[in-house]
Amino acid sequence: MRVGNRYFDNNLDKIPDSDALLLTEGLMSGEQALDDPGWRAFSALHEVGVYIENFPGTEDAAQAWALHGELSKPVLLGTTQARAVQDFILSSASQQETTAGLVGAGLRVMNESRKKAEEETKTKKEKAAKATENIERKNTPAGVTEEVTLSR
Repeated sequence: MRVGNRYFDNNLDKIPDSDALLLTEGLMSGEQALDDPGWRAFSALHEVGVYIENFPGTEDAAQAWALHGELSKPVLLGTTQARAVQDFILSSASQQETTAGLVGAGLRVMNESRKKAEEETKTKKEKAAKATENIERKNTPAGVTEEVTLSR
């Protein structure tokens, strides 16, 4: 978004009207996505989203399992969470109340999903920093012993 906006601002007089219109529409769509809590949850948790109609249990259970932590109808889940809630219901099918404990299970699953996503993001950042360090080291002329400091 930042690059697109900067390009648009710096080249407004050079961009054909048809391209400016397409770029404007793309930027508006991007802003819309960034403002959407569901999209932000997909992105942060590295999930593919699904909507579940007639979610079992109470509204509290639906909110506990919701990918973005918000109550909505239909309920927005990631595929990982949808499978976990399905397993939970199937495993308690022999009980009189199959949704007992659904809120707590949802909170645990979502907490695990957030932790996993944070670890994946941290690992990606570390790999990117290491790659940048290796590139900088390769681009340093022989005999130069300058210390390279990376900002994160």
